Order: sequence, then structure tokens, then C-alpha cells
Amino acid sequence: MHRYNLMSEISGDKYRQLLQLALNKKMVVLLVDVGGHSPTAKAPFLNAMAPHLISMSMESAWPGTILTPGRAPVYRYALNKDSFAAFLKFASGLLDWKYPNLLEDFCLLRPNGSALMTSTTSEKDVYFDLSEMEYSELCQAIPDIKLVLEDRTPENDADSHLGKMTFQDRRFDFNDAANTYIRNQLRNGNSLAVELLKQCSLENGRTHAYLPADANDEAAYKFDVGGIVTRSKYKNAQIVEQIVNGQRWKPSRNGVIHAVPLIYKWLMMHPATICIIEDAVSNLGDPCLEQVETAMLSYGKEIYHWVRSEDASPDIIESVLLSGQSWRSIWAVSSSPKDLHGMSKELTKMNIEMIARETTMLIVGAYDGEGYLVWESDVMSDQKTKPTPIEGN
Repeated sequence: MHRYNLMSEISGDKYRQLLQLALNKKMVVLLVDVGGHSPTAKAPFLNAMAPHLISMSMESAWPGTILTPGRAPVYRYALNKDSFAAFLKFASGLLDWKYPNLLEDFCLLRPNGSALMTSTTSEKDVYFDLSEMEYSELCQAIPDIKLVLEDRTPENDADSHLGKMTFQDRRFDFNDAANTYIRNQLRNGNSLAVELLKQCSLENGRTHAYLPADANDEAAYKFDVGGIVTRSKYKNAQIVEQIVNGQRWKPSRNGVIHAVPLIYKWLMMHPATICIIEDAVSNLGDPCLEQVETAMLSYGKEIYHWVRSEDASPDIIESVLLSGQSWRSIWAVSSSPKDLHGMSKELTKMNIEMIARETTMLIVGAYDGEGYLVWESDVMSDQKTKPTPIEGN
């Protein structure tokens, strides 16, 4: 069994083909009323699907999500000729399953109850857990589907036990506490971080945790301390080495490997965007930067590492994260400024303001390096659908 991340939207004919495959396999559709939003708006769907309802129960976990604290209504529907038509009537694609008019987190379950396809609406995250035969059947059913194998086996890593850990999005009732932590991190950051503090309205978005699957729930509310997993699993996560200009973090590959799929999926789903990484320890002219092979930007003496969605691959993103990794992690995904050309470029104040204003995703290090807080904007930039040519790389 392998996990494959979906790198393109499933809508229109692809959505119909996916449902047809699920119908042929006698699968079950799982949907969730995550926030209990607008029950009246959902009434047409709920009423139409009532004859096909297998069960509705209050649950705190379902494929791809752990809801802490609290529970949400989880619906399971039979797939048959009539429900197949209804699923096509009420939505034209997987990303249409969202409030206020519909339920969320559309998942496909095998007859034995295990998840073949998992989606998390708020994160626009879809992945498949497939056997070799199921993978072949899916590719035959949807010939142009874009999937990327997530499985990694870092056999040569000194801390390969960490590489085998599973990270996942975790939803907690953080209220404004998580956003307060993010604001404090931005306030202590470099110029882009300070501008992000001014431009990003964190209330107009969703903040969730990105943590190891076995993270301690109670500790997840303590953003500025570690201990959410067994410390021995992280004993080799980061190493400090001395360089010419003082102390610099030299993280192992696994220090950032778990964030790679999260960023890669976001860049693939949103063309004409960049991921930009604050380098909290390097300054323009530092000798250590001569060894950096990934793209860099400077603003005054500040250094930023970046990658464009057009050039992104898991390996490139990993290299960029390693280049900018330090004791303070502030990563932003934003629309591409038109005047960024080449491997190295000086940012202008206007660039900084534009990147901050158009940021749709923020990832901030938390839990003493053991996890992240992720903020995603509810309002996506109009520029995401119109690629902006940027030369370089």
C-alpha cells in the first residue's frame, strides 16, 4: 500500500470517472459537517440523500482529520445508481464539497471501511492510499490524473527513524491563541515577517497544526515548548555547527522533510505562486551563502530563499527549506512579483509589500521545532489563476 498525493483538481469528467470507479467497487462516501454551518442551506442535499444514508454519528476523528476537542457529525452514504446521480447534481468536483451548502471532507471508503481516497476541504488536500492493482485501476479510469508518490525511505539518513514518522493536519479549537503565537513570531522576524504582520488578516483564514500523528493533544496547545512527541525521536533533528559569522543551524534532512508535501501540494494547486523562506541567521555577503545552490533574494542585508510553483518539485522544495532552515521558521506562499528575475535579486519595498499582501499561506515553526502552525487564507488572490512569467533557475 502506497500513498499518492493528488496534484491537480478532480472536477467535471474526472469527477464523474472517479465516482463511476467508486460505484463499480461498491464503495461508501463519507462526508462531514465540520463546523455545523447553515443547516438550512444543507437541507436540500441532506433531504435528497436521506434514502442512501448508511449512518450518521458524532465522531472526533475521520480519514485525514483529528478534531480536538469536540466531535462532528460524520455521514456515510451508499453509492448506487440514484446516489451517483445526486453526487453529480450537487457538485461538479471534489473541491465543491464545502460549507455553507454542502458537507465537507469527501472521502471514499472501501467496503471494509478503510479509506481509499481522503480529502480535507479546508486544506484543499486530497490523497489516495492504493495497492498496486488499485493504482492501475485508478489510472485507467482517469488517464490524465496527476499523482505523486509520497512514500519516502531515507535508508541512508542517520536519523531515518524520524523520516518514517507520519505528519498530518490536526484541527484544534485554538480560538485566537494560535494566531497570537503567529503574530508574535512575525513581530520578531525580518522585514517580510513584519510586513506580513501588517498585511495578513489572520481572522480571515483558518489556522491548524501540522504535527506527528502521535503528538500529544494537550501539548499541542503549548506552541512555544516541545514535548509533543517522544524526545528520542528528535534527538538528531537539528545540529548546530560553528561557521565564520557565528552560530548557524545545520539541520539534518529530516528537520524539514515533513513540510515538503504540504508546500508542494499548495504550489501545485495554485499556479503563479512562490514559496519564500526567511533566513534568520544569514546576512548578505556571508561566506556560507557561496555554497547555496538554490535561488536567493536579498532585502538590505536580509536573505530569503525561494522557489516558484513553475519550478517546484519535492527535491527542490526540500533544498530550499534546508537552505533557509534556522531556529525561527517563517515560510510564506504568495503570488509571484512580476519583477523577480534570475537566481539572485534584490527585493524592493514594493516587492515586500506585494508578497505580504498576496500571501495565501503561512507556515510558522512551533513546538520547539517539533511541528508547525499553518494559516491558510479564506480569500485566494485573483492572480493565482494567471501565471506570471519569471525568468531564472
